[in-house]
Amino acid sequence: SRRNLKRQPPPESGASRERLVAISFAPPAQTTLRPDKRFNITATVVTVASDTAVIVISALIALFMRNRLPLFADSNEDYYGLVVPLIALFAAMWQAALWLAGAYRWRSRGSGTAEYRLVFNASLATAAAVGVGSYLTHYPLSRGFFVLFFVSGAVLLLIGRHLLRRLEHHLHRKGFG
Repeated sequence: SRRNLKRQPPPESGASRERLVAISFAPPAQTTLRPDKRFNITATVVTVASDTAVIVISALIALFMRNRLPLFADSNEDYYGLVVPLIALFAAMWQAALWLAGAYRWRSRGSGTAEYRLVFNASLATAAAVGVGSYLTHYPLSRGFFVLFFVSGAVLLLIGRHLLRRLEHHLHRKGFG
């Protein structure tokens, strides 16, 4: 609410100091979100959607490049049958790690190296969880897919966050948010 401060003379009872009286004007009832709050919600939704798209793209890159690179060629004929069912699980784990690390908080978004550190640490934690989980369950996850998925995913997530940060700063300069 807006406040208007007026000085009033001391009362006639002999008080020696002036006192401030606050007269408040009640703002009209707000039925919509403030523009900055709406901008933060929209930016968070766009960030989550962008991260999801990047994770899916990195999974597709890893899925198809694993057989194309001679470094990762092995004799597992059922490669797609072992990896494809887990892509959704890995993507959900990565999104959860980003959320838990605080990469979607509006205070960390657009903050530069702090935001990049959160994204990188969440990516590292997801890779560690998938690697340890595969080892403990004796799941034959392709090492080539694992390396390509998490390396390309982390790099693409950082590039995507950088581009989103530049877009957000551009919108701030134009008066949005």
